[in-house]
Amino acid sequence: MKDKLSLSLSITEPFRSNLKYTIDYLDTTFKSHSVSTQYVRSANVSAYWRFGKFNASVKKVRKSSADDKMEGGGNTSNQVR
Repeated sequence: MKDKLSLSLSITEPFRSNLKYTIDYLDTTFKSHSVSTQYVRSANVSAYWRFGKFNASVKKVRKSSADDKMEGGGNTSNQVR
């Protein structure tokens, strides 16, 4: 069971409940005052369960460079002979 189950816990900003932003604009024609509050305190719990076995092998593919493509290297199925 220990190989199939993963648990995680994360806590963000445990000692601060919110962030407060105050912005003041002052011009000859107008005055603006804005206050924004962002709530940042959070806690998350997650569980991840793996079903069955996963035995996939990854096959490496040869990368072709731009020079190979210009010289006709790589895939030749679309070339006229």
